[in-house]
Amino acid sequence: MPTLPAAQRRTLLDLADADRQLRTARHRKETLPEQQRLDELVVRHRELGRRHGELAEEQKRLAVEVQGAETDVAALSSRIAGDTSRLNSGEGLTSRDLITLQEEIDGLKARLESAEEAELDLLDRKERLDAEIAELKAEAEEVARDGKAAAAARGQALEAVEKEIAELTELRTRLAAQIPAPVLRAYQQVVDAGGVGAAQQEGSGCPGCGRLLSEVDLRTLAALPEDQVFECEDCGCLIVPAG
Repeated sequence: MPTLPAAQRRTLLDLADADRQLRTARHRKETLPEQQRLDELVVRHRELGRRHGELAEEQKRLAVEVQGAETDVAALSSRIAGDTSRLNSGEGLTSRDLITLQEEIDGLKARLESAEEAELDLLDRKERLDAEIAELKAEAEEVARDGKAAAAARGQALEAVEKEIAELTELRTRLAAQIPAPVLRAYQQVVDAGGVGAAQQEGSGCPGCGRLLSEVDLRTLAALPEDQVFECEDCGCLIVPAG
């Protein structure tokens, strides 16, 4: 059995408690809700930026199409106006010329109607696209504001948990210095393996791994000298007798 002065049993248990709190604090540092929220906002802002880039390219292509449609409408309107003026004046035109010119004007008007419909469709698409881009921009600005607030909250939470870790680490160092080297080595070996280095006896099970202690183990614990602790043969936890 590891030898440990009775006065240091409490110190050993305090060391184990400090290590437990350290594990909890380090886990909390790695899983800060504030960090998770910030990560979500960063991902969302990146997605919005990518989508905005796609829509901006579509907006450029659509602007070219709208300009082309406006040019077509203007050209057809100009031709119709010119031909209509010639038709109305009738100067130098035969009856056959007038009929041909009227047919040409009618054809141009039909083309103009189709061109205007195409232009209206493009303008409608442009209006919807502009609205989507504006909505996207507004959301990106909101996400950026939320991200700034989340970063500040993350910073505060991180500072608090790092302060706690530093204080616990200092406490652990002081406590460990009071434990005899052989006991500390045995304790640390269990802790390094991810186990519970030391704990006080509770009931008939090992407080480290939960193994049910045998009758022999329980009798040994009950009769354990004050300068010794019991070592679980399964997990290595140093068990301090109750009481």
